[in-house]
Amino acid sequence: MHYVDSHGVFVEMSKGVLYSAPANDTEPPTPDMGSYGEVTCVNAYSDLDGRNFLNRVNRLFATSFAVNDFAGR
Repeated sequence: MHYVDSHGVFVEMSKGVLYSAPANDTEPPTPDMGSYGEVTCVNAYSDLDGRNFLNRVNRLFATSFAVNDFAGR
């Protein structure tokens, strides 16, 4: 799993599907595996924030996700 510190979340890819887990408030941060699941919606403070998050994810995994790729938008 990769930690996206700017969004306080851990992400990973499996078979082309993006999964995430929020970070626990520990030092160092650890993933909250009780809340781990498939990303169906990009929850962000703004559209720009959501695009920045996906840009980070796309760099990590060499993907090309866009906000509209998620059913829950």
